[in-house]
Amino acid sequence: FLIYEFEVKIKWEGETRDEAGAVLETTKGTMRLPDVSATEIDDPEVEFESKSRGSALSEAMRKQGVALVKASVKAIVLELQEEVRAGAAEQKPAAAGPAPLKAPTPTPIKIEAATVKAPPAAAAAARATGKAGPAPKAAGSSDDDEGGKGGKGGDEAPPP
Repeated sequence: FLIYEFEVKIKWEGETRDEAGAVLETTKGTMRLPDVSATEIDDPEVEFESKSRGSALSEAMRKQGVALVKASVKAIVLELQEEVRAGAAEQKPAAAGPAPLKAPTPTPIKIEAATVKAPPAAAAAARATGKAGPAPKAAGSSDDDEGGKGGKGGDEAPPP
């Protein structure tokens, strides 16, 4: 649905002329629609001001001009609402859409790393104290050569 904040401000000028085209009266004013909403689209609040209150021109603008502005604003808001509905309809998945994709089956990867064993005395000392130092690196290996296992040594293959 459409949520919006819409305010309309209009400055207007008008004049009346006689049959020969001579200007009889001129006036200026403003119209303001402070809160145009979908719930009050048929009869929005209009604040009307005129420099010459009570004149024929001012009253014509109050009646006919305000009605014209209300109709124009209503048409614009309805058009915007229709655009939003059309856009939402395009984004909705079709009712009989394609079947969901099947998740790919994990495939075990082969890790190629030389296994280096610590000397028996160093391994026994580490077990006795509960402290194990870093395992010696194989020749030609680097810190990045751990098979993507997040810090585990590269001497274990992933479970099948």
